[in-house]
Amino acid sequence: METILITGGTGLIGNYLTSFLQNAGYKITYLSRKKNTTGTVKTYLWDLKNYRIDEEAITTCNHIIHLAGANVADKRGHLPIKKKLRTAA
Repeated sequence: METILITGGTGLIGNYLTSFLQNAGYKITYLSRKKNTTGTVKTYLWDLKNYRIDEEAITTCNHIIHLAGANVADKRGHLPIKKKLRTAA
């Protein structure tokens, strides 16, 4: 079974994509800033402050889908978010 690691998997698109891919027969894992041990999807820790990613997240997956980033839907027009997006581009 192919394993897909998703960053930003708990967001709107990530939730839909997770269900879709699981129904298609893929095993899904997440890479997140918060390690979740109660959910149905195994979640690995992404420690941004210390520049660390749980190595097992990378070594046990076949594919990576990167969805993590600033949430523009929640705060549309919010100045700090706009500045963050401008500097990221």
